Amino acid sequence: MSQENNIAETLRKKVILDLSAINDPVEEYVRLNEVGNEDVLLKTKSKSFFILKKDDIAKLKENLPSYFHEMLALPIEINILVTPNNKIYMLNEDLWQRRAVRYILNKKLEYEPKKYITNDELNTLISLMPSVFKLKIKVEW
Repeated sequence: MSQENNIAETLRKKVILDLSAINDPVEEYVRLNEVGNEDVLLKTKSKSFFILKKDDIAKLKENLPSYFHEMLALPIEINILVTPNNKIYMLNEDLWQRRAVRYILNKKLEYEPKKYITNDELNTLISLMPSVFKLKIKVEW
């Protein structure tokens, strides 16, 4: 194997390892109404933790009507599909997560919310309350 192939293979393995860490699923979700005024640690499959920051939780509660609080499971998952030609941002299949994202962005309840968001919408969400969103990345070569 040539030196270029060794470097490429090493980089490929590093990317896969990094994506595995990013995509590490939480073992259990927590409802918005179950969290108080403190950071929340959610254990992941690899036994590390995903942290929901208390300030972000407070902002989320302020931005959503109270009827969302017992229905919404956290973290809100957003899948990013990266291909050689573009990126696709897709919300989780959970209906209340999709409704919450749409409500945050548009300030209105959508009964059947779209499951795709734009890069600008993703940036808006992350800038408002980054720790309540868990990004999952899939790369297709």
